[in-house]
Amino acid sequence: TPIKSSAASDVYKRQPIYNKEDNMNQPQVPSYTPKWLPPTMWAIFTIILLVTLTLSFQTGTATKALEKPLVYQVTNTMTTLPSEEAILTITYYIRQIGRALLFFLLGLTGSWSIHLTFRKTADRNRFLGTALMLFIISYFTEKMKIFIPGRHYSFLECLESFLFGILGCICITFLLHHMHRIDGSRPPENNINKTAPGSTK
Repeated sequence: TPIKSSAASDVYKRQPIYNKEDNMNQPQVPSYTPKWLPPTMWAIFTIILLVTLTLSFQTGTATKALEKPLVYQVTNTMTTLPSEEAILTITYYIRQIGRALLFFLLGLTGSWSIHLTFRKTADRNRFLGTALMLFIISYFTEKMKIFIPGRHYSFLECLESFLFGILGCICITFLLHHMHRIDGSRPPENNINKTAPGSTK
């Protein structure tokens, strides 16, 4: 009858066991994040936010002057000169595309910054925090247009900005989740090719 060694049993109990399910439950941020990455992401987010606020708080005259070169570039590619109504339509779509792109980048960089900063926070809380931040930004930038000459408030545009921000948030969340799954599928290097003290091969 084989005799079990109590010493070997104790060594076996002390050995760390790699559990993939436990690793998957960790916050969805890749390991070994450089220290410079979180402040860099917050800096990029702040710059995009300042650009968004600057464009949102411009007067109607300043906005048209800023959009005029872009409109001319579009109309110069046409064979026939568009009507005034067509020019206004082109201007409107240029403005909407720019606003959508800015809020998409706000959602992407803001969500990534929160993921990197609050690594130990539950995924749901981080997502809700990002969504609340994006809604406050979209509502504030749209509501302040009431006090700006030549601009008007539209809650529908506020929701559109918020949804584009959420889209950016979802994109970076799926990307981080995919990166975490790749990182989590690898066993820890410390547990590979190592034998516990007191044990024999």
